[in-house]
Amino acid sequence: MLDLNKEFLEQEYSHNLEKREHIIARAKELENEPVIQKALNELQYLHKLWKEEAEPVAEEFREKTWEEFKEISNKIHERKSELSASIEKSRPLTWKKKSEIIAEIKKLSEPSETPNHNYWQNAIKRVEDLRSDFLKTGSVPRKLSNQNWNDFKTTLRGFNTTKNNYYKSLKGSQQANLEEKLKLIQTAQDNMNNEEWDISVPLFKKLQEDWKKIGHVPKSMTNKIWDEFRDACNAFFNNYREKSNTSTDNWKENYKNKKALLDELKMVSNDEGSIEKIEAIKTAWNNIGKVPRDKISINSEFNKTLRDKLKINKINELELKEEGLSENQLTDKARKIKNQISDLEAEIVKLENNLSFFNKPSRENPLLRDTYNTIDEKKAHLETLKQNLHNIITGE
Repeated sequence: MLDLNKEFLEQEYSHNLEKREHIIARAKELENEPVIQKALNELQYLHKLWKEEAEPVAEEFREKTWEEFKEISNKIHERKSELSASIEKSRPLTWKKKSEIIAEIKKLSEPSETPNHNYWQNAIKRVEDLRSDFLKTGSVPRKLSNQNWNDFKTTLRGFNTTKNNYYKSLKGSQQANLEEKLKLIQTAQDNMNNEEWDISVPLFKKLQEDWKKIGHVPKSMTNKIWDEFRDACNAFFNNYREKSNTSTDNWKENYKNKKALLDELKMVSNDEGSIEKIEAIKTAWNNIGKVPRDKISINSEFNKTLRDKLKINKINELELKEEGLSENQLTDKARKIKNQISDLEAEIVKLENNLSFFNKPSRENPLLRDTYNTIDEKKAHLETLKQNLHNIITGE
Protein backbone atom coordinates (compact mmCIF):
# COMPACT_ATOMS: atom_id res chain seq x y z
CA MET A 1 0.00 0.00 0.00
CA LEU A 2 2.85 2.40 0.79
CA ASP A 3 4.44 1.70 -2.61
CA LEU A 4 1.08 2.21 -4.29
CA ASN A 5 0.47 5.48 -2.46
CA LYS A 6 3.94 6.69 -3.38
CA GLU A 7 3.30 5.86 -7.04
CA PHE A 8 -0.01 7.75 -7.05
CA LEU A 9 1.60 10.74 -5.32
CA GLU A 10 4.40 10.87 -7.88
CA GLN A 11 1.82 10.78 -10.69
CA GLU A 12 -0.06 13.68 -9.11
CA TYR A 13 3.20 15.66 -8.68
CA SER A 14 4.04 15.09 -12.33
CA HIS A 15 0.55 16.03 -13.52
CA ASN A 16 0.51 19.23 -11.43
CA LEU A 17 3.99 20.17 -12.66
CA GLU A 18 2.72 19.98 -16.25
CA LYS A 19 -0.17 22.30 -15.28
CA ARG A 20 2.30 24.78 -13.72
CA GLU A 21 4.43 24.75 -16.86
CA HIS A 22 1.36 25.45 -19.03
CA ILE A 23 0.33 28.30 -16.73
CA ILE A 24 3.83 29.79 -16.82
CA ALA A 25 3.91 29.53 -20.63
CA ARG A 26 0.59 31.34 -20.91
CA ALA A 27 1.73 34.00 -18.45
CA LYS A 28 4.80 34.68 -20.63
CA GLU A 29 2.50 35.24 -23.61
CA LEU A 30 0.53 37.77 -21.56
CA GLU A 31 3.66 39.91 -21.18
CA ASN A 32 3.15 40.92 -24.83
CA GLU A 33 -0.64 41.27 -24.67
CA PRO A 34 -1.44 44.77 -26.08
CA VAL A 35 -4.66 45.15 -24.03
CA ILE A 36 -3.41 45.66 -20.47
CA GLN A 37 -6.72 45.03 -18.75
CA LYS A 38 -7.16 41.76 -20.62
CA ALA A 39 -3.67 40.63 -19.50
CA LEU A 40 -4.41 41.53 -15.87
CA ASN A 41 -7.76 39.77 -15.88
CA GLU A 42 -6.35 36.57 -17.38
CA LEU A 43 -3.35 36.66 -15.04
CA GLN A 44 -5.78 36.75 -12.13
CA TYR A 45 -7.50 33.68 -13.57
CA LEU A 46 -4.11 31.91 -13.94
CA HIS A 47 -3.33 32.53 -10.27
CA LYS A 48 -6.66 30.98 -9.38
CA LEU A 49 -5.82 27.89 -11.46
CA TRP A 50 -2.39 27.71 -9.82
CA LYS A 51 -3.92 27.56 -6.33
CA GLU A 52 -6.79 25.24 -7.15
CA GLU A 53 -5.41 22.82 -9.74
CA ALA A 54 -1.58 23.01 -9.79
CA GLU A 55 -0.88 22.03 -6.18
CA PRO A 56 1.13 20.14 -4.97
CA VAL A 57 4.34 19.37 -6.87
CA ALA A 58 7.64 17.70 -5.92
CA GLU A 59 9.66 19.77 -3.44
CA GLU A 60 12.58 20.39 -5.82
CA PHE A 61 10.21 22.15 -8.29
CA ARG A 62 7.97 23.93 -5.77
CA GLU A 63 9.95 27.14 -5.18
CA LYS A 64 11.54 27.20 -8.63
CA THR A 65 8.24 27.21 -10.56
CA TRP A 66 6.58 29.62 -8.14
CA GLU A 67 9.42 32.14 -8.35
CA GLU A 68 9.31 32.00 -12.16
CA PHE A 69 5.53 32.53 -12.21
CA LYS A 70 5.74 35.32 -9.60
CA GLU A 71 8.43 37.17 -11.57
CA ILE A 72 6.31 37.12 -14.74
CA SER A 73 3.29 38.28 -12.72
CA ASN A 74 5.23 41.22 -11.32
CA LYS A 75 6.23 42.32 -14.82
CA ILE A 76 2.62 42.27 -15.96
CA HIS A 77 1.45 44.20 -12.88
CA GLU A 78 4.07 46.86 -13.58
CA ARG A 79 2.07 47.71 -16.73
CA LYS A 80 -0.88 48.97 -14.66
CA SER A 81 0.38 52.51 -15.15
CA GLU A 82 -0.19 52.03 -18.90
CA LEU A 83 -3.77 51.02 -18.15
CA SER A 84 -4.39 54.09 -16.00
CA ALA A 85 -3.01 56.35 -18.73
CA SER A 86 -5.21 54.62 -21.32
CA ILE A 87 -8.30 55.09 -19.15
CA GLU A 88 -7.54 58.76 -18.57
CA LYS A 89 -7.00 59.25 -22.29
CA SER A 90 -10.37 57.66 -23.16
CA ARG A 91 -12.41 59.60 -20.58
CA PRO A 92 -12.79 62.82 -22.65
CA LEU A 93 -14.07 60.73 -25.56
CA THR A 94 -16.49 58.96 -23.21
CA TRP A 95 -17.74 62.32 -21.92
CA LYS A 96 -18.32 63.46 -25.50
CA LYS A 97 -20.31 60.31 -26.32
CA LYS A 98 -22.44 60.63 -23.18
CA SER A 99 -23.08 64.31 -23.95
CA GLU A 100 -24.26 63.35 -27.45
CA ILE A 101 -26.66 60.82 -25.92
CA ILE A 102 -28.07 63.50 -23.59
CA ALA A 103 -28.47 65.89 -26.53
CA GLU A 104 -30.39 63.29 -28.56
CA ILE A 105 -32.78 62.56 -25.67
CA LYS A 106 -33.36 66.30 -25.27
CA LYS A 107 -34.09 66.60 -29.00
CA LEU A 108 -36.65 63.79 -28.76
CA SER A 109 -38.31 65.72 -25.91
CA GLU A 110 -38.70 68.79 -28.13
CA PRO A 111 -40.03 67.61 -31.55
CA SER A 112 -40.13 70.25 -34.27
CA GLU A 113 -43.65 69.19 -35.32
CA THR A 114 -46.71 68.36 -33.25
CA PRO A 115 -46.11 64.76 -32.08
CA ASN A 116 -48.69 61.99 -32.29
CA HIS A 117 -49.08 58.60 -30.63
CA ASN A 118 -46.77 56.85 -33.13
CA TYR A 119 -44.06 59.47 -32.57
CA TRP A 120 -44.06 58.97 -28.81
CA GLN A 121 -44.08 55.17 -29.07
CA ASN A 122 -41.01 55.28 -31.33
CA ALA A 123 -39.38 57.90 -29.10
CA ILE A 124 -39.90 55.75 -25.99
CA LYS A 125 -38.12 52.83 -27.65
CA ARG A 126 -35.26 55.07 -28.83
CA VAL A 127 -34.79 56.65 -25.40
CA GLU A 128 -34.67 53.19 -23.82
CA ASP A 129 -31.84 52.27 -26.22
CA LEU A 130 -30.03 55.55 -25.48
CA ARG A 131 -30.41 55.02 -21.74
CA SER A 132 -28.87 51.58 -22.05
CA ASP A 133 -25.98 52.96 -24.14
CA PHE A 134 -25.35 55.71 -21.56
CA LEU A 135 -25.10 53.22 -18.71
CA LYS A 136 -22.82 50.92 -20.70
CA THR A 137 -20.44 53.71 -21.70
CA GLY A 138 -17.36 54.05 -19.49
CA SER A 139 -16.45 56.73 -16.95
CA VAL A 140 -15.86 60.42 -17.67
CA PRO A 141 -13.31 62.82 -16.12
CA ARG A 142 -14.00 63.08 -12.40
CA LYS A 143 -14.56 66.84 -12.42
CA LEU A 144 -17.33 66.36 -15.00
CA SER A 145 -18.80 63.13 -13.69
CA ASN A 146 -21.48 64.51 -11.33
CA GLN A 147 -22.60 67.19 -13.76
CA ASN A 148 -22.79 64.68 -16.60
CA TRP A 149 -24.90 62.27 -14.54
CA ASN A 150 -27.21 65.07 -13.30
CA ASP A 151 -27.70 66.33 -16.86
CA PHE A 152 -28.63 62.82 -17.95
CA LYS A 153 -31.20 62.37 -15.15
CA THR A 154 -32.69 65.84 -15.73
CA THR A 155 -33.00 65.29 -19.48
CA LEU A 156 -34.57 61.87 -18.94
CA ARG A 157 -37.11 63.32 -16.50
CA GLY A 158 -37.86 66.11 -18.97
CA PHE A 159 -38.60 63.57 -21.70
CA ASN A 160 -40.91 61.56 -19.45
CA THR A 161 -42.73 64.70 -18.30
CA THR A 162 -43.35 65.89 -21.87
CA LYS A 163 -44.47 62.42 -22.94
CA ASN A 164 -46.81 62.04 -19.96
CA ASN A 165 -48.31 65.50 -20.53
CA TYR A 166 -49.12 64.50 -24.11
CA TYR A 167 -50.98 61.39 -23.02
CA LYS A 168 -52.81 63.31 -20.29
CA SER A 169 -54.06 65.83 -22.85
CA LEU A 170 -54.93 62.94 -25.15
CA LYS A 171 -57.18 61.50 -22.45
CA GLY A 172 -59.15 64.76 -22.36
CA SER A 173 -59.77 64.72 -26.12
CA GLN A 174 -60.60 61.00 -25.95
CA GLN A 175 -63.32 61.72 -23.39
CA ALA A 176 -64.85 64.32 -25.73
CA ASN A 177 -64.70 61.80 -28.59
CA LEU A 178 -66.42 59.22 -26.40
CA GLU A 179 -69.31 61.60 -25.75
CA GLU A 180 -69.68 62.25 -29.49
CA LYS A 181 -69.73 58.52 -30.30
CA LEU A 182 -72.27 57.82 -27.54
CA LYS A 183 -74.59 60.35 -29.21
CA LEU A 184 -74.23 58.50 -32.53
CA ILE A 185 -74.99 55.18 -30.79
CA GLN A 186 -78.13 56.66 -29.24
CA THR A 187 -79.31 57.97 -32.64
CA ALA A 188 -78.63 54.59 -34.27
CA GLN A 189 -80.52 52.70 -31.55
CA ASP A 190 -83.47 55.11 -31.76
CA ASN A 191 -83.77 54.60 -35.52
CA MET A 192 -82.73 50.97 -36.07
CA ASN A 193 -86.41 49.94 -36.52
CA ASN A 194 -87.29 52.93 -38.68
CA GLU A 195 -88.71 51.69 -42.00
CA GLU A 196 -88.95 55.04 -43.73
CA TRP A 197 -86.11 54.01 -46.02
CA ASP A 198 -85.74 57.32 -47.84
CA ILE A 199 -84.87 58.95 -44.53
CA SER A 200 -83.32 56.15 -42.47
CA VAL A 201 -80.88 54.72 -45.04
CA PRO A 202 -79.11 58.07 -45.68
CA LEU A 203 -79.20 58.67 -41.92
CA PHE A 204 -77.34 55.46 -41.12
CA LYS A 205 -74.81 56.08 -43.87
CA LYS A 206 -74.23 59.52 -42.39
CA LEU A 207 -73.86 58.01 -38.91
CA GLN A 208 -71.19 55.61 -40.19
CA GLU A 209 -69.32 58.44 -41.90
CA ASP A 210 -69.40 60.57 -38.78
CA TRP A 211 -68.18 57.63 -36.67
CA LYS A 212 -65.07 57.25 -38.81
CA LYS A 213 -64.27 60.97 -38.55
CA ILE A 214 -64.26 60.99 -34.75
CA GLY A 215 -60.91 60.28 -33.13
CA HIS A 216 -59.92 57.76 -30.48
CA VAL A 217 -61.73 57.10 -27.22
CA PRO A 218 -60.41 55.71 -23.88
CA LYS A 219 -59.01 52.21 -24.34
CA SER A 220 -61.38 50.64 -21.85
CA MET A 221 -64.39 51.76 -23.93
CA THR A 222 -63.17 51.13 -27.50
CA ASN A 223 -64.61 47.64 -28.05
CA LYS A 224 -67.74 48.22 -25.99
CA ILE A 225 -69.02 51.26 -27.88
CA TRP A 226 -67.96 49.82 -31.26
CA ASP A 227 -69.97 46.66 -30.59
CA GLU A 228 -73.04 48.71 -29.61
CA PHE A 229 -72.83 50.91 -32.70
CA ARG A 230 -72.19 47.98 -35.04
CA ASP A 231 -75.09 45.98 -33.57
CA ALA A 232 -77.51 48.89 -34.09
CA CYS A 233 -76.33 49.40 -37.69
CA ASN A 234 -76.51 45.67 -38.46
CA ALA A 235 -80.01 45.44 -37.01
CA PHE A 236 -81.18 48.30 -39.21
CA PHE A 237 -79.61 47.07 -42.45
CA ASN A 238 -80.69 43.46 -41.86
CA ASN A 239 -84.26 44.71 -41.50
CA TYR A 240 -83.81 46.87 -44.56
CA ARG A 241 -82.61 43.95 -46.70
CA GLU A 242 -85.38 41.65 -45.52
CA LYS A 243 -88.23 44.08 -46.20
CA SER A 244 -87.01 45.80 -49.30
CA ASN A 245 -88.29 44.48 -52.59
CA THR A 246 -85.34 42.94 -54.41
CA SER A 247 -86.83 43.88 -57.77
CA THR A 248 -86.59 47.55 -56.89
CA ASP A 249 -82.95 47.40 -55.83
CA ASN A 250 -80.85 49.83 -57.76
CA TRP A 251 -78.01 47.46 -58.66
CA LYS A 252 -76.06 50.13 -60.49
CA GLU A 253 -76.19 52.34 -57.41
CA ASN A 254 -75.04 49.40 -55.30
CA TYR A 255 -72.04 48.91 -57.56
CA LYS A 256 -71.23 52.62 -57.35
CA ASN A 257 -71.35 52.47 -53.54
CA LYS A 258 -69.24 49.30 -53.41
CA LYS A 259 -66.69 50.81 -55.77
CA ALA A 260 -66.42 53.83 -53.47
CA LEU A 261 -65.94 51.56 -50.44
CA LEU A 262 -63.31 49.52 -52.27
CA ASP A 263 -61.40 52.69 -53.14
CA GLU A 264 -61.68 53.84 -49.54
CA LEU A 265 -60.38 50.48 -48.29
CA LYS A 266 -57.36 50.71 -50.58
CA MET A 267 -56.51 54.12 -49.10
CA VAL A 268 -56.53 52.94 -45.46
CA SER A 269 -53.05 53.49 -44.02
CA ASN A 270 -51.18 51.46 -41.44
CA ASP A 271 -51.71 53.65 -38.36
CA GLU A 272 -53.58 53.60 -35.07
CA GLY A 273 -57.31 53.00 -35.57
CA SER A 274 -56.92 51.44 -39.01
CA ILE A 275 -58.58 48.18 -37.95
CA GLU A 276 -61.64 50.10 -36.79
CA LYS A 277 -61.78 51.87 -40.16
CA ILE A 278 -61.49 48.56 -42.00
CA GLU A 279 -64.26 47.02 -39.88
CA ALA A 280 -66.51 50.00 -40.58
CA ILE A 281 -65.90 49.64 -44.32
CA LYS A 282 -66.56 45.90 -44.10
CA THR A 283 -69.85 46.50 -42.26
CA ALA A 284 -70.94 49.10 -44.82
CA TRP A 285 -70.03 46.72 -47.67
CA ASN A 286 -72.07 43.87 -46.20
CA ASN A 287 -75.05 46.19 -45.91
CA ILE A 288 -75.09 46.95 -49.64
CA GLY A 289 -77.19 44.75 -51.88
CA LYS A 290 -76.44 43.04 -55.17
CA VAL A 291 -74.54 44.48 -58.13
CA PRO A 292 -75.03 43.88 -61.86
CA ARG A 293 -73.95 40.41 -62.98
CA ASP A 294 -71.15 41.76 -65.19
CA LYS A 295 -69.74 43.69 -62.22
CA ILE A 296 -69.78 40.82 -59.73
CA SER A 297 -65.96 40.49 -59.80
CA ILE A 298 -65.82 43.52 -57.51
CA ASN A 299 -66.72 41.20 -54.61
CA SER A 300 -63.58 39.08 -55.14
CA GLU A 301 -61.43 42.19 -55.45
CA PHE A 302 -62.85 43.58 -52.21
CA ASN A 303 -62.25 40.32 -50.31
CA LYS A 304 -58.64 40.12 -51.51
CA THR A 305 -57.97 43.74 -50.58
CA LEU A 306 -59.59 43.17 -47.19
CA ARG A 307 -57.34 40.18 -46.45
CA ASP A 308 -54.23 42.12 -47.46
CA LYS A 309 -55.15 45.12 -45.32
CA LEU A 310 -55.87 43.00 -42.27
CA LYS A 311 -52.55 41.21 -42.69
CA ILE A 312 -50.64 44.51 -42.98
CA ASN A 313 -52.46 45.99 -40.00
CA LYS A 314 -52.25 42.95 -37.74
CA ILE A 315 -50.14 44.91 -35.25
CA ASN A 316 -52.86 47.55 -34.98
CA GLU A 317 -55.41 44.78 -34.66
CA LEU A 318 -53.55 43.43 -31.65
CA GLU A 319 -53.37 46.94 -30.19
CA LEU A 320 -57.09 47.35 -30.66
CA LYS A 321 -57.74 44.11 -28.78
CA GLU A 322 -55.34 45.32 -26.11
CA GLU A 323 -57.34 48.51 -25.71
CA GLY A 324 -60.47 46.50 -25.01
CA LEU A 325 -59.16 44.57 -22.02
CA SER A 326 -61.55 44.43 -19.08
CA GLU A 327 -60.49 45.35 -15.55
CA ASN A 328 -60.17 41.66 -14.64
CA GLN A 329 -58.03 41.03 -17.70
CA LEU A 330 -55.82 44.01 -16.86
CA THR A 331 -55.42 42.72 -13.29
CA ASP A 332 -54.49 39.28 -14.59
CA LYS A 333 -52.01 40.81 -17.02
CA ALA A 334 -50.45 42.90 -14.25
CA ARG A 335 -50.07 39.80 -12.09
CA LYS A 336 -48.31 37.94 -14.91
CA ILE A 337 -45.93 40.86 -15.48
CA LYS A 338 -45.17 40.99 -11.73
CA ASN A 339 -44.26 37.29 -11.83
CA GLN A 340 -42.02 37.90 -14.84
CA ILE A 341 -40.33 40.79 -13.00
CA SER A 342 -39.76 38.63 -9.93
CA ASP A 343 -38.25 35.79 -12.00
CA LEU A 344 -36.05 38.19 -13.94
CA GLU A 345 -34.76 39.89 -10.78
CA ALA A 346 -33.89 36.48 -9.31
CA GLU A 347 -31.97 35.56 -12.47
CA ILE A 348 -30.00 38.84 -12.35
CA VAL A 349 -29.12 38.35 -8.66
CA LYS A 350 -27.94 34.81 -9.39
CA LEU A 351 -25.71 35.96 -12.25
CA GLU A 352 -24.24 38.80 -10.16
CA ASN A 353 -23.59 36.38 -7.29
CA ASN A 354 -21.71 34.14 -9.70
CA LEU A 355 -19.48 37.08 -10.66
CA SER A 356 -18.65 37.70 -6.99
CA PHE A 357 -16.73 34.41 -6.90
CA PHE A 358 -14.04 36.05 -9.03
CA ASN A 359 -11.59 38.46 -7.47
CA LYS A 360 -12.24 41.89 -9.02
CA PRO A 361 -14.44 40.64 -11.90
CA SER A 362 -14.39 42.83 -15.01
CA ARG A 363 -16.30 43.12 -18.26
CA GLU A 364 -12.97 42.98 -20.09
CA ASN A 365 -12.33 39.46 -18.86
CA PRO A 366 -13.06 37.19 -21.86
CA LEU A 367 -14.32 34.51 -19.48
CA LEU A 368 -16.92 36.89 -18.01
CA ARG A 369 -17.88 39.05 -21.00
CA ASP A 370 -20.89 36.93 -22.00
CA THR A 371 -22.16 36.98 -18.42
CA TYR A 372 -21.99 40.78 -18.28
CA ASN A 373 -23.81 41.07 -21.63
CA THR A 374 -26.53 38.69 -20.40
CA ILE A 375 -26.99 40.79 -17.25
CA ASP A 376 -27.30 43.98 -19.36
CA GLU A 377 -29.94 42.39 -21.59
CA LYS A 378 -31.94 41.11 -18.63
CA LYS A 379 -31.80 44.50 -16.90
CA ALA A 380 -33.03 46.23 -20.05
CA HIS A 381 -35.88 43.72 -20.32
CA LEU A 382 -36.63 44.26 -16.61
CA GLU A 383 -36.97 48.03 -17.12
CA THR A 384 -39.37 47.45 -20.02
CA LEU A 385 -41.53 45.12 -17.90
CA LYS A 386 -41.59 47.64 -15.04
CA GLN A 387 -42.67 50.39 -17.43
CA ASN A 388 -45.45 48.15 -18.82
CA LEU A 389 -46.63 47.39 -15.28
CA HIS A 390 -46.55 51.10 -14.43
CA ASN A 391 -48.64 51.90 -17.50
CA ILE A 392 -51.26 49.30 -16.50
CA ILE A 393 -51.44 50.50 -12.90
CA THR A 394 -51.59 54.21 -13.74
CA GLY A 395 -53.62 53.81 -16.95
CA GLU A 396 -51.06 55.78 -18.92
